[in-house]
Amino acid sequence: MSETRFTSSRIIELACSAVKKVDTHGVRGATLVTVDETIAMALFLSTPEILTTDDVRTAEEASK
Repeated sequence: MSETRFTSSRIIELACSAVKKVDTHGVRGATLVTVDETIAMALFLSTPEILTTDDVRTAEEASK
């Protein structure tokens, strides 16, 4: 677990990583999610304004 504050881009990166694990592997993916990824998802859900239009990607860009 990280002891430093996350930047908004790091929060998004970690939260996306967690979602990708669950989306790809289902219940098994949930067991692979790290503590930092869980914290990032909670931060993102509680502070959605960290997502700016600069962070939004199209579905095609996200799949790369």
